[in-house]
Amino acid sequence: MKTVGLIVESEPLLFYKNATVIENFIHILKKAEVNLIVVVLGSHKKQIESLFNNKKVITIYNPGTTGSDLMSNVREGLRKILYIQNGEQKDELPYEALFILPGDRSTVTPSVLVKEQLLMKYCDAKILFPTLQGKKKYPPLIRFNILQDICDYNGGDGLEGALAQFEEETVYMEVCD
Repeated sequence: MKTVGLIVESEPLLFYKNATVIENFIHILKKAEVNLIVVVLGSHKKQIESLFNNKKVITIYNPGTTGSDLMSNVREGLRKILYIQNGEQKDELPYEALFILPGDRSTVTPSVLVKEQLLMKYCDAKILFPTLQGKKKYPPLIRFNILQDICDYNGGDGLEGALAQFEEETVYMEVCD
């Protein structure tokens, strides 16, 4: 499954296991063989842009936002990803799904991402959420055909509200790690 990872800044220098959470997410996405990684940075560009040198990721700057403006950063990332899909790579096989990783969430293992990709291949879900003991966890895996709807969402509750509009087409996958 051809997938994209979208990492959105929240607390840019939050550390986990001797690296920033964002650096850990990049490593995990690469281990899960995610094809394209996009990182959206808000107001902390100067603090963290050097972290992404030689990481083979696309970095987008959304100045004037803070890490708490998650939906604004998600929109900027989705616009860039849709531009890449429809413009720069229109003659290649299309991306099928996208992981959204808020930079302040606890880390996930590559095996969870691989399991999500495998399950998404064989189900009709628009969104696949991992769960742990019945509670929704991140990152969701989202089909590309609804990204524009998420980007256009202007209702309440930010990203949660944008994803909730597809609740009937969401599948939950229990994980143990």
